[in-house]
Amino acid sequence: MTLTLVTPTKAPKIKQGLASTSPQELVIEGAGGSSFTDSYNSSIGPYSETEGSKGTVNTVGGVSLSGGAEIEGDLVTGGGIVKMQSANTAITGNLSYGGSTSLHKKATVGGWTADNGSVEQIDPIGSMIKNQAESVEANNDNGRSDAIDGRGLDPSKSAWTLTNGNYYVDDLGLNSGETLSLDLQNGDIDVVVDDDVMLNGGTIQVQNPDNGTANVYVLGDTVSVTNGADVSIPGDKSRAFRIYGPPGTSATVSGDDTEFVGVLYAPDSRSQYGDVSVTSHGEVYGAIVGGKTVLRSGGTVHYDQALVMTETLPADFTTVPRVTYMHVSTNRVNVTSA
Repeated sequence: MTLTLVTPTKAPKIKQGLASTSPQELVIEGAGGSSFTDSYNSSIGPYSETEGSKGTVNTVGGVSLSGGAEIEGDLVTGGGIVKMQSANTAITGNLSYGGSTSLHKKATVGGWTADNGSVEQIDPIGSMIKNQAESVEANNDNGRSDAIDGRGLDPSKSAWTLTNGNYYVDDLGLNSGETLSLDLQNGDIDVVVDDDVMLNGGTIQVQNPDNGTANVYVLGDTVSVTNGADVSIPGDKSRAFRIYGPPGTSATVSGDDTEFVGVLYAPDSRSQYGDVSVTSHGEVYGAIVGGKTVLRSGGTVHYDQALVMTETLPADFTTVPRVTYMHVSTNRVNVTSA
């Protein structure tokens, strides 16, 4: 009998607001508006009531801070150069680096600085998304929802509500004036998107966040939240909304009054590299795990500390390959007496 053992996928707890799985430089630029990370704890209250300074940033590569950029929390790097290029850049916590540093003489590090940086491995989740897509495409609840027409949102409407169930749509695009409500009153909602997620001024409202989680599995390579788009959850409870993307995902949160409450999770693989940009006063409440990352022109990430108390991936899914067959062979042994 031959049995092949596999190593479980590494998906550590979300302990930081930004985690970049790319060896390329993570950039935070304050020019054109303050760009920073900080924190809150939605298990106690919304951001407005629990604002704090635990907005830690982890990255495989180096970091460049300039123009008033600030990390209200710790910075941990696995390699590359940490560059604090102007006097008004700041890290309020500790700086743990795995490569080297180039710090402006007036830049501020509030805690200790040490050459002891290392970051946890975060594996890509492309196979998890593929498995979920195949399952939901074969067996879904599209037919019982009046929000769905075929394999998409009913085009005759501008407001839709999905409740507990599994749904498969060809794409997910919401423009200004369009609203998708995800009502978790009766439990989890899983939505597989065969292509991209494009919120161009549109709104996603997650309702009853204490009763479940809304998971969006993206098969395309783009997640765009721009032009005043709003993804909202009562109490800023980011754990109730997750977007899972394959390696190579390009994610954008950008524009005045653009807000995303939730988790965007799309780690790179060894051969597929994505990118994340939070710019032009776009705001994230929750966390981002993705590829090469840029915060610029007022782009901010508010880490939700409540995420560390939740599982990173859905409890009933794994990226570990399934055992599809076992090869069993028989060897005969003859034993005779002397």
